[in-house]
Order: sequence, then structure tokens, then C-alpha cells
Amino acid sequence: MGARLSIRELIETVGGTYRSIDLRTAANRDGNIWLNSITVIRLTYETPEQARGRQQRVVERYPPVATEHFRILLDVRPFSDWATVLGEAARGVVRFTDTEVLLREPIALEELAAEPRADPSGVRMFDGVRWPGVYVSVGSADRTRLLNEVLLREVSRIGYTFPADAINEICELDVSTQNPGQELYIAAPLFVNIADVSLHPAKKRLQATISRHRELASVTAAAAFRGRDFGTGQSSHFRRALAQSSPIAAKFPLETVTAAVSDLPDVEEDSWVEVKLIHPVFGEIQQVTSYSRALVPAVERNALFEALKRFCPEAELKELLVHAYSKKPGKLTEAAAFELHVAWLLGLFRCPTIVLGKYHERLRAANTGVELGSVDVLAVTPDGKKLLLVACTLTTPKEEDFGRLLNVRGILEREVFAQSPVPIQPIVFTSAVGSPGYREFDETCIPAIGGDDMGKLLQLVEYGQEARFFEFLTDPAMWPLPEF
Repeated sequence: MGARLSIRELIETVGGTYRSIDLRTAANRDGNIWLNSITVIRLTYETPEQARGRQQRVVERYPPVATEHFRILLDVRPFSDWATVLGEAARGVVRFTDTEVLLREPIALEELAAEPRADPSGVRMFDGVRWPGVYVSVGSADRTRLLNEVLLREVSRIGYTFPADAINEICELDVSTQNPGQELYIAAPLFVNIADVSLHPAKKRLQATISRHRELASVTAAAAFRGRDFGTGQSSHFRRALAQSSPIAAKFPLETVTAAVSDLPDVEEDSWVEVKLIHPVFGEIQQVTSYSRALVPAVERNALFEALKRFCPEAELKELLVHAYSKKPGKLTEAAAFELHVAWLLGLFRCPTIVLGKYHERLRAANTGVELGSVDVLAVTPDGKKLLLVACTLTTPKEEDFGRLLNVRGILEREVFAQSPVPIQPIVFTSAVGSPGYREFDETCIPAIGGDDMGKLLQLVEYGQEARFFEFLTDPAMWPLPEF
């Protein structure tokens, strides 16, 4: 992310944003002394009363741990006690009201350092927000000590299977018997965070929503646009600072602002966008990188899909496509309804479609009326450069289903597109699951998109990755479709 930042530097610069020290320790007894197993120190913007209330809610949800040989201790101190906490750690202890816990060795908390990041490394955030900050851990927790038979028996009597279960619940960490975590964690957030980023290509505008502590108004935001393969060292296409608004919402001591840049150059759908927060002293403290199309609001990315969901909820649409045989279609037959819903799906990928219906789907010889082949749906790709011949079947595709499509393609190539060749792609859609994915005939690959695949295609639409569907159509190696 950027240059390493020590706890000392952080406190000296943004110490005014902290009001409480949330302290929790899991300790085991050895004779007459208590030894630290895991300690977590969280610095928060809450008042001590608010932090104690939050701790109390944890205690009310989970059985307290205070057995003969194992305890989980909680305390909240005002941030004005920070120097005292530093001194205790430097002497190798963590103090609670009536208990002193020995650390494995003295720790100089202020000298601990890390790159600012939004990953708290197993420490659950006190307010659920993944604030960037300095998250440091020291030493490894003693797995053998936490799996002591005496401790296992004692915690099982109060409803926990392992000591790690109790530590997770009460200390709000993510540890396990296999990964017991670290001896000490310190979470020192910078209370400024990119909450959301949206891209509006039609307006040539990028906007970020930023949540921040009111004392961090000097943190700025910037954006850069990069090509699809920027990991190879490609330069950015565009780099600009974002202009911030006045606060649009506030809940002391936090506030929300927007930061935006307008008059963007044309943004390619396969480009990448970086939005970063920059502190005037520390430099870059957070970066969000995303595929540009994923930042376009759904209603702008695919208006057809959003409108369709108003008439037919997404869950119902998935049922119509994935389990076509289970829905009574009214006056339509099951087969006709399936053809209609496949056309809807193609429409969501911006393909103009024509459902031929039972009176027009069969292609016959001009003089004899002999059936030469059949197609259920005609479609073209969004750029209009490729014709799609679509067959729909409720059951597993048969050899003749593919043969009919190949016959129709041959006829159209000879009779319609002889003078102006147009690529033609046959496709089979089936509600049957476990489809082979595609069939190969000489040099032709015909995708066979099954019920399980259509659920994945809807995911592509939902995630704004429609372009990948057309990649799948031309590359048999990409079938079956992966999970997204």
C-alpha cells in the first residue's frame, strides 16, 4: 500500500480522533499467576460509556468465561490512559481492575509498525467498518496451552467446545484450534474510508462516497484509470484529484462526503479504476481497485435487466430459465415459454432477438416444402456483426438438434449472405442440467447451454460482465462456465 507507519506516528498525528481503549484478554492460570494467551487492543472514536455499552452487549450474548484456570477479561479505558497502557506493556503486563496478566515478554507498543491497510487481519472491527489503519500483531499464541485438557473441560461446562470458541465470541477475533492467532493484536484505525464508488460514463463522472471522522477532513481522494493489462506496467490513461463536497450526513463524530471528478475521457468497459485516499502526512492510506464496468450503477449498466425485474423478479426469471419444466406457462406450451424466456436472456446481453414461433421456426425448401432445418430464436450480437441461430429444448439436446442448426446455417450462408458474408453462430439452450457444454462438428463448435449454465449467465448480467458471454461463445476451452 505505502510507507510503514508506526503506532507512535499515528498517535502523534491523529490521536485526537481516539476517545477509548477497548481492552480484552484471554488468560490461563499457572499456579498463582495469570499468563496471557491472547490480548487485543482496539482504539475507538467512542466515548468510554459507549464502548462499555458495546462490551456489555457482547457479555449479554455469550456466556462469560471465568473458570478456575481460564478467564476472558474486558475493560474500557479513556484514551487519556494511553500512556499508562504503554507503560504496562513495556513492563510485560496487562492490567485489569482486580487481575494482572503477564505477557510473554515486554512489548513497546508505540514502536510497532505496519503499512496502512483496510485488512484488520483477524480482528473484527468494533463498528463493522473496515477502516484503513495500522493493524499489528505480535508473537504466536500458544496452541498447546489453549488445548490443555483442563481448559477444554472447563470451557465445555459453560457451553464452548474449545477455548478458541470463547475467544472468538468475546474478544471478537477470528482464531481456531488449527490457527490460534497471535499473542497480542493492536487495531489503530484511521477513521476515513471509501464507502462506495460509482462510475457514470454517460455523464463522464466518477463519484466516491467517503465516511470520515470530522477531524480528518484534510484527507483527499484521487482516481486513476488504467488499461485491462495494467499489471504489466502500463501507464494510466487518466489521473485526477477528486473534488469533495460539504458533509451530506453526519453522526458525531463521523460525517459523510462525496468526492467526484467530471469531464472524464471516454472510459473503456474493460479498463480498471483506482480510487485512493491520501493523508497529508502519511500519504496513501487506502486504495480501491475495480473493473470499471462493475462501478456503473445497475440501472445504467443494463436498463433492460432492471426494467424486466420490475415485471418479473430475478428469482422468478432464474426459475423460468433453469427449471423451465416446472412452471405452468398459461396459454403457452412449456416449450414456447422456454423460447420466450431464452430470448429475454439474450436481450439482457443486449442482443436484438426475434422469437420465430411455431409458424415460422421451420425452414423449408422453396418448391417442395421439405423441412431443411429449424431455429427457435434469431438474434444478433450487440454490435450487429454476428448472427446467432438459437435452438431451445427442454430435454437433453439430441444429435438432430445440432444438425438442424448446421443445415440452416449452410442455407443462410449460401442464399442470404453469399455476397456479404456474416459470421453465424449456432447455439443450443436446454433446461436439462449436466449438458456437455458444447459439441464439435468438423471445425464448428456449437455451445449447448444447460440449465445450470443459465444461472451463471444471469450472474454475468448482475455483475456487469456481459462481454464474457461472447468470449465463451467462441472458445470451447472456456466451457463449462465457471462459478462467479
